[in-house]
Parts: sequence; C-alpha cells; structure tokens
Amino acid sequence: MLDRDFLTRMVQEHGLSSLQGKVFIEKFINAQQGEIKSDQAIAEILNYVEKTFTNAMSQVYRKFDLTERGPNKANKLLWKLLNHQLQPIADEPTEIAVYQN
Repeated sequence: MLDRDFLTRMVQEHGLSSLQGKVFIEKFINAQQGEIKSDQAIAEILNYVEKTFTNAMSQVYRKFDLTERGPNKANKLLWKLLNHQLQPIADEPTEIAVYQN
C-alpha cells in the first residue's frame, strides 16, 4: 500500500507542481492493483474539471518517464511506485550480524 509520506517524497523527488502533486497523491493514495480511483472520481473529489485533472496527470506521467500513449499508464506507474517503495533507501544503515566464537 502506498502511504501519504511515500507519495509526498515522490512528489518532491520528481519535481511535481502543487496541482500535479495533489492529483498524483489522490490518484495513488492507498492504491492497490486494479483499485485505482477513476479520473472522474478524483476530479470530483478535488473539485476540478476532469480535463484539468487529465492534463495534470499527463504531466505527472511524463515526469515519471511514462511517455507512451494509451491506457494503463496508471497501472504502470503504480507498479513503478510499488517497486520503488520496496527498494531499501540508500542512506539507511543496514545491520550486519557478526558472530564470534
């Protein structure tokens, strides 16, 4: 599951604008594969015209290097986010157990 802290970090790392960040977080907050909210539902939640939402998400996809046309970009971005979330953070120290006899 994607939480708000992780998504906010992705907004910052990918340089999303305020509008792009809002639609991105609303689209993927608590998203599960196949359970991503529809564009129309999110536009209504955020009180945006659907075209505003669609344009902002198009810019988000570009910033995440998803430039192909057609459907399923949301699912592709979801997989990308889930995979990124599972990767250990490079700055986090890892513990190595050393056993001595």
